[in-house]
Amino acid sequence: MDPLTLSTIIQLQLQDSEELSQKAKGKQREGILSDTQLALRLYTEELTSTSGIWEDRRMAQSIAMAVMKDGHAVQQAHEQEAQIARDYELAQSLLGHNGVAPNT
Repeated sequence: MDPLTLSTIIQLQLQDSEELSQKAKGKQREGILSDTQLALRLYTEELTSTSGIWEDRRMAQSIAMAVMKDGHAVQQAHEQEAQIARDYELAQSLLGHNGVAPNT
């Protein structure tokens, strides 16, 4: 099942559980949950948790795709930065650490 479909299913189930929860309110003494209300609360918490997991998975897949797509460019930029640092160190050593070129 594709992630968008699964996300839609979870959102619809959350809406259904919210409607059921609203209908069940006021039928018990305050602070006392019936078995049905407790089951509904646990079910809603599980749906919310599952929704979060799928959102995290979708984000991770998006990051992975970006890394695969742009990984080569990032690697090239990193290599260029490393070369610039090496060139700078070489220039500093040729200048003799005090910024003055040695007499030739």
